Amino acid sequence: NASRELVRRNEENARLYEESRQRLLELQQVEAELRAHGEELNALFRLSQTLLGTLDVEDTLETALRQAVTGTNTDAGAILLAEPGSPDIVVRAVVGLPPDLIGQRYPINSHTAPGHALIRRQPITTTDVTRGAEFSVPPSVRAAGVRGILAAPMLIGDRAIGALVV
Repeated sequence: NASRELVRRNEENARLYEESRQRLLELQQVEAELRAHGEELNALFRLSQTLLGTLDVEDTLETALRQAVTGTNTDAGAILLAEPGSPDIVVRAVVGLPPDLIGQRYPINSHTAPGHALIRRQPITTTDVTRGAEFSVPPSVRAAGVRGILAAPMLIGDRAIGALVV
């Protein structure tokens, strides 16, 4: 009778231990998610503080781009803005890419990643620009070692004003 009681207690202890271990794993996962969310919120806060502190459009675009590059753990990015009355988007800020890209114009069409994102009004990705010809990529961007691209449209309501590319 005493040995049955010991076996029952051991089984109960093993069950409680496993439940506790599982709960600890769940709590660690929640903590990691909260930490990541906190980092995202902190990045957004820093960006909003910076944007409120400057009236220079070029500085603001570069700051926003730096925050996007940091927030996505990428090495490079660009902001392209639509030109009013023109079928083109123009590179207005770059980080980690050749500065001679600034001012270059690209048609808003499905042949470029930012143009395709603007047409679809949703982010697009490509994982290896060296393999396929899904999108045309400027030679200087390829030379900078860019392989994957995430292009997200910048929208105000239904109006596309540009694209963020990292």
